[in-house]
Amino acid sequence: MKKILYIILLIIVPFSAVLNAQSSSEIKKVSVKEFYDISSSMDCPVVDIRTAKEFGKEHLANSVNIDFYDKSFYDKLARYKGNAILLYDRSGNRTEQAIEKLRNDNFTKVYILREGLVGWKRAGYKVVK
Repeated sequence: MKKILYIILLIIVPFSAVLNAQSSSEIKKVSVKEFYDISSSMDCPVVDIRTAKEFGKEHLANSVNIDFYDKSFYDKLARYKGNAILLYDRSGNRTEQAIEKLRNDNFTKVYILREGLVGWKRAGYKVVK
């Protein structure tokens, strides 16, 4: 019986270490206030994943535009891999679609504006026009 338990432990312990290593990526949806606080206190890029046309109409100050619908979206976003990044779109739909791919690509710290630009403006925060 002790041998069986020992064998089970030999299998489970390394497996749980692998799971913990894979879950070290943090992709977190945050409120408007949290997004503002993070963008104000951390030196990390703010990435608008709407189209260039949408970005041209209005966007957050100091944000860069990488169009979610561009075929090279993930390639362009890859330059930020390993760093904390903040992502937003219009209402949260495109960022929701991007989450699984970012997680699979081992992005380590991604903060997503849960309510998108719509929520940002509704909360009274400014945009660049």
